[in-house]
Amino acid sequence: MKHFAIKGKAPLAKLASVALLASTIVACDGKPITVSVGDSSSMAMSSSSALHQNSSSMMPSSSSEAHSMMSHGHSSSTPAPHEFKAVISDFIGYSDWHETDYSIGATHPYLGGAHLGEASNSDDYMRKTFMNATAYQSKGDSEFAIGSIIVKETFTFAHSEHGLIKTLAPTGGLLAMVKRGGSAYDYAEGWEWFILDNDLKSVLAQGQSPADKNCVSCHELAGNGGNDFVFARSEYEIDTHIFKDYKNWELIDYNTTPQNLDGWAHIDNADLRRTFQKQRLAYPDKHGNMHYPTGTTLIKEITKDGKVEQLVAMVKRGGKFNPEGAHWEYFILDPHDASKVVVNDAGESMRGALTDCNACHSAATGEKGIDHVFKHSDAVFNSHAEKTEYIASNATFSNYKNWHLADYVLGNHNPFIGEAHGNAQPDYVRAVFQNEKAHKMLHDAYYPIGSVIIKETFSTTKGIKKLADAGGVLAMVKRGGNFNPDHNGWEWLELTHEGKISKRSAELKNGACNVCHAKATGSAGIDYSFTKPSEVTTTIHDLKHFKTWPLIGDEKGTGSVHGGHNRKTYKKQGHASPYIFKEGQYPVGTTFVKQVFDSTGNTTRIVAMVKRGGDYDPANNNWEWFILNNDASSITSQGPSLSPTCTSCHAKAAANRGMDYVYPHANDPVPAPH
Repeated sequence: MKHFAIKGKAPLAKLASVALLASTIVACDGKPITVSVGDSSSMAMSSSSALHQNSSSMMPSSSSEAHSMMSHGHSSSTPAPHEFKAVISDFIGYSDWHETDYSIGATHPYLGGAHLGEASNSDDYMRKTFMNATAYQSKGDSEFAIGSIIVKETFTFAHSEHGLIKTLAPTGGLLAMVKRGGSAYDYAEGWEWFILDNDLKSVLAQGQSPADKNCVSCHELAGNGGNDFVFARSEYEIDTHIFKDYKNWELIDYNTTPQNLDGWAHIDNADLRRTFQKQRLAYPDKHGNMHYPTGTTLIKEITKDGKVEQLVAMVKRGGKFNPEGAHWEYFILDPHDASKVVVNDAGESMRGALTDCNACHSAATGEKGIDHVFKHSDAVFNSHAEKTEYIASNATFSNYKNWHLADYVLGNHNPFIGEAHGNAQPDYVRAVFQNEKAHKMLHDAYYPIGSVIIKETFSTTKGIKKLADAGGVLAMVKRGGNFNPDHNGWEWLELTHEGKISKRSAELKNGACNVCHAKATGSAGIDYSFTKPSEVTTTIHDLKHFKTWPLIGDEKGTGSVHGGHNRKTYKKQGHASPYIFKEGQYPVGTTFVKQVFDSTGNTTRIVAMVKRGGDYDPANNNWEWFILNNDASSITSQGPSLSPTCTSCHAKAAANRGMDYVYPHANDPVPAPH
């Protein structure tokens, strides 16, 4: 069962009513309320004590609500306030106010880089806007009433031991604008802006524009559809070129059987239906009136006989678009080019509030789905009843070579696996592939049910890959349920070279898989899976016998950056290849040594480069550089770049017919592809 609960506790003295910060929920006893999202058909709240009753419906809970009553005629004897000075208590309980906007990612044309959480991963951050009664009742007027308060929260969901928890952005998680009035802020029509502490304990900053003085200049743009410095509800008219990258989005369904809900719309007899969601954490909030945030984007791909026959998309456009269809926009796309919308026989572009799509998707409610989106097996917040067991079939592995390449390593560098997987053979290479579920597992959690990891063990000769006869392709699948409970629910499988299941068991290899992978703890790994990518550390003992390695280059003449009259290059693993996989990198452990001579034949320099891997220097493909003394008896210096020259020079290798920071050499046993 997955749960999400509040992160942190708000001071109870300031909670006149339960402060429901969306899923940041705290009961009056200070204990988190957990909200089940396992089957997504309901949000069941529980607590060890009863919730304090919310009294906001019976009386004003803050000075702003009291002013709200006065400014809208609730008291005929009291005039509207001339100036309203907000304090922290005026923001408590904001999540019980009116929700007026909800969007995700970079979907607002005027935000720029604001309110995006971590800009590098903005698709995981949502923004929700709340108005107090004063603001909500005056939002249709030419100006908002004094005492209007608008709060914007920016948040995501993070994994914890309790499951998914809603987490406000560390910077700008809670912001507000208040119609203060008076004369201090005439240039901004009386608005004052606030940065609030995420726990609502204090006001961190306030004034005309506390966030780098951008509040006023940005909100001046609200006249484009909004009014009085307040933006209209978000509307996102997507650029269809964004669809091109859909195969790199979150895969939330992989279905090889017909679905009754699909009917004629999505080809009844299709071989495969895959559904992708751009924003994996887009949260369909059933407690508010917004449901999925504006910008949420899904694509369904329908395949028959190995060809994509249909490609359709739906985007939460929001604004005033298609209110009868919950503001969704639908697309029929070219199966051969996802960026192009199909044009029908009447010359009409097949995008918009498509009637048939509206009618069908309106059934996606209750047990069938949320907000016009049908449930999908691997959707984070809108799934079928939570899977308790995943049983892999041949179809599971059919496309594994296009999965994420998580590791590519050669030689005996893993001290835990002994002679398994060709570890004792210096020329054997191991490549590890992970499906989407396994790839996106966080390092502080268990792998989710349905995670699949495949290991290939092979050798290469002149760039040709040859899988090992025994154990060439092995897999581990997080099956779950009651399967192999003593070893975290993992199932071990042996596959044919074509990727078909030949053996499967909880005790494959007489239990050796369980015993070995149980060592994947701490720095060595997590949940029976060793740390990826592999990382090797190099000592002088790994380098000093370089003259016994294959000589791949023997250059004479001056002019090289390494100087000298003669330069010889040795490659420890002669058949190490960067051409096996599309990533175009050498396997971890690949080692080169260059020896430089003067005109008399004396050694003047010995340098080396080793593919160290791990997270050593990802910006430069994780190479480590070495300088040895002239008799190769010791390492005099080593590092990610001994000077800017190493990385900057070798980064140009690809432009000179090389690959992965390695220049071509005439006698390399691995030929470059033609």
